[in-house]
Amino acid sequence: DVSDVDIPQTLVMGTTKGDWLMTPERQRAMQKDWAAAMDQAFAGYGRAAQGTGVLRIAAKVTRIAPGRPNAATIGGEMLSAGSRDVVEVFVEFRLYQQDSGALLAVIRDSRTMTSVAMSRTASIGYEIMFGSWAALLHTRVAGK
Repeated sequence: DVSDVDIPQTLVMGTTKGDWLMTPERQRAMQKDWAAAMDQAFAGYGRAAQGTGVLRIAAKVTRIAPGRPNAATIGGEMLSAGSRDVVEVFVEFRLYQQDSGALLAVIRDSRTMTSVAMSRTASIGYEIMFGSWAALLHTRVAGK
């Protein structure tokens, strides 16, 4: 779900104001990237809408904001001060037992990527990040 993402109005170097808008096109692209990542991570599993033992995973991007650089975003060279050249994306995953609706777990995480990934032409940053989260969920759910 990317319908209610908290995005500060702070511009980041290398981006424009338009890059920070959660447009319907960006929502659709992010939802498509997330669905593709989950399809790949859980490719060997059956899908069911109802039944006993069915797990429902709800995913929500909660915040996209300027962040601090880390080793992955600056090539291993750590800086002592924050930088507006990176963006931090926060997500929340909720795992439910489908038949009872019982909430089983809440997982919150954040990842940092370069600010150029906020550009409308650079969705590869989201694809990689969503793939990483989908793989993490697979590991947590399947234990593999």
